[in-house]
Amino acid sequence: SDSTITVVTREVGSGTRTAIADLVGLEVAGNDAAKVISSATVCNDTGSVQTTVTTNKNAIGYISFSDLDATKVTALQYDGVAVSEATMKDGTYGLKRNFWLITKKDATLSAPAQAFYDFILSDAGQAIVINTKLLSIK
Repeated sequence: SDSTITVVTREVGSGTRTAIADLVGLEVAGNDAAKVISSATVCNDTGSVQTTVTTNKNAIGYISFSDLDATKVTALQYDGVAVSEATMKDGTYGLKRNFWLITKKDATLSAPAQAFYDFILSDAGQAIVINTKLLSIK
């Protein structure tokens, strides 16, 4: 039926909002509010976005994959590709952002930093990544 769509967005300054703005071209000259409709419902956290969408059949919003509760909301396809761990890992699902561990160029890691790095890459570290619905690198 013809109904008004309720756009649900995160607050200006949210990392998720910034990532979406970058990925789909919402940012205009550094102003990530520029292309978001003025009537959008602004939520201050991911749980509020999911709850708002859950309670309004005409709402559409965005959240991180790791926060998705598929019993409450449906993840939409993007460019004809369904979101899944496999499609994010192989790059066919285009709405994703990467995070990187970094250190000073040409620096040798301290013993505690090396231990942390080794743990992250270990089976136990990757199990934590998987259990929090983030993408493992293995």
